[in-house]
Amino acid sequence: MPCYDGGGPSYNDNTDELRRMKARINLLARVACRALTELEDNGIADFLLLRDDETREFWEKHKEFDRKRQAAEAEKLRLEEVKKAALAKLSDEEKAALGIDVLKALSPAAFSKKKKTSPVRATKAVIIKDMHKIINEVYDKDVK
Repeated sequence: MPCYDGGGPSYNDNTDELRRMKARINLLARVACRALTELEDNGIADFLLLRDDETREFWEKHKEFDRKRQAAEAEKLRLEEVKKAALAKLSDEEKAALGIDVLKALSPAAFSKKKKTSPVRATKAVIIKDMHKIINEVYDKDVK
């Protein structure tokens, strides 16, 4: 899942202005995350982080937020595997007696109305979309 800020107004609020603000905040958080991750991976983030308290504070909080989000996602996957293993131990008769529809139990997303895309495809699409936004914003700024 791409990075997002996680703070600010409720993510359930549906006003157009708040949606635009959330989209902009999340775009900037993703761009900052990618840039700081690249700097860190190349061993040069310390120069920026030592000189700028605001950036250092943002980066520390953002990494902690990401760690918690990734841990929650990993736990969700682990529980899905536990569920799959538990269902595999039951006979068809036991599943029927418990009222378990095996296909729905193993893959509830397959029965939802929303079509899911792969995480890799979604991430690539978000990166391309972000780059288009940045390019358009820079172009609009330079043209005006």
